[in-house]
Amino acid sequence: LIDRQVEMFASRSGHYDKAETYDAAKNDMLKGDLRELDADGNTKEGGIVVESAVLMPEYIKVDDQKQLFDGAKLGDIITFNPKKAYPESDAEVSSLLKMKKEDVADLKADFSYQITEISRFVKGDVNQELFDNVLGKDAVKSEKEFREKIAEGLKMQFSLNSDYKFFMDVRKYIEDKVGALT
Repeated sequence: LIDRQVEMFASRSGHYDKAETYDAAKNDMLKGDLRELDADGNTKEGGIVVESAVLMPEYIKVDDQKQLFDGAKLGDIITFNPKKAYPESDAEVSSLLKMKKEDVADLKADFSYQITEISRFVKGDVNQELFDNVLGKDAVKSEKEFREKIAEGLKMQFSLNSDYKFFMDVRKYIEDKVGALT
């Protein structure tokens, strides 16, 4: 539990760095321009266009659509189908295309997605700056002390939870006994 808390605090203090190549294992986020394609694979005249559309391929539901992005680089143009990528979620398709949910219900077109930016999340360091941000300036001076403070907080939380659980169990026991007498 302490490790998870430290991990969560480090994630909260993280930041995004620019990357050149998409890496699914690193939960990269893509930004790019989406353009609806016609039946011949060309940009559709008067079709749907979304500039700076944000996409996280790791959340695509269908593997063959997700894999289209593997190893993609800045400037690459990927052809994929949002309805095939999210077959059971018009809400995700409408969010991506910035349209009303009911307007994407019958959408079947492929789209091109030209990658203009790749962002990679980097967790914050477990250092004095993190300790100060979480616990206050100079509250602890080492990771060991930081972990001890987290453990104290967890113990207090569990103590309150166990006291409450005990109270509820006693209450139920008494109610059951009184109910059995009547």
